[in-house]
Amino acid sequence: GDSFPIFRPNVFEMKRCENTDKNISENIYEVFSFARSEKDEWHSSLVPLAYPLQWLEKDIISPKTARSVKIISPVNNATVSGKIVFEADATGDDLIKVEFYVDGKLLAIERLAPYVALGDNSKWDTHNVRNGMHRLSVKAIYSDGKVLIAKSVIFVRN
Repeated sequence: GDSFPIFRPNVFEMKRCENTDKNISENIYEVFSFARSEKDEWHSSLVPLAYPLQWLEKDIISPKTARSVKIISPVNNATVSGKIVFEADATGDDLIKVEFYVDGKLLAIERLAPYVALGDNSKWDTHNVRNGMHRLSVKAIYSDGKVLIAKSVIFVRN
């Protein structure tokens, strides 16, 4: 769970450094990072960072972690009652947030791992829905606007 905004780099602006020092490679680039807050406000780094192009290609331009999302708990087709943990696993270097839905209605938003609906160590009270089948879904939302969705079905018996 999170209690404060986290800014992750979303967009990088690169330009070749103009170096007069002959000992520095011509393939050095300045990078200004930009990030979007949860309120869709853009923020930029205050000072450009200088990187060789090969570092940018390896460490910044291409994500290191593959994107994925899955519901960890409850498992698909589970019969549940009372208060339960609704948890997802989501990966990707540019992951912004994970949204939790019950029957298409937004239940919670998490921005930090572990991705547990309603916050770490919290449980979702199934007494708030009728007995029977319910559809759970989780959306992993990335900085470039891509969305991955995981779905499952549970049966509530209170």
